[in-house]
Amino acid sequence: MCIEAKRSRSAIVIEHASQDPRYRNHHTPRIYKIESYVSVTIVLSDGRYFGNLCAIDPRPAKVMTQDHWHVPAICDPHWFAARQ
Repeated sequence: MCIEAKRSRSAIVIEHASQDPRYRNHHTPRIYKIESYVSVTIVLSDGRYFGNLCAIDPRPAKVMTQDHWHVPAICDPHWFAARQ
């Protein structure tokens, strides 16, 4: 799912994978028994992909939607630009 986040350059937020119509048949949550998952793509100030910040839990979890997701300061491109 990190690859999907990388391609879309947006966060993936799943609260209950086995009941989510987008992810209930996805192989990754099934294989690794993931129910809740958040992945935030980290992109450097020059546009290069750096990686993903992920949270994974085998239990469902009520998390905020993408529209209200607060990206940690470390994911802010300005944070990386100031350190290059």
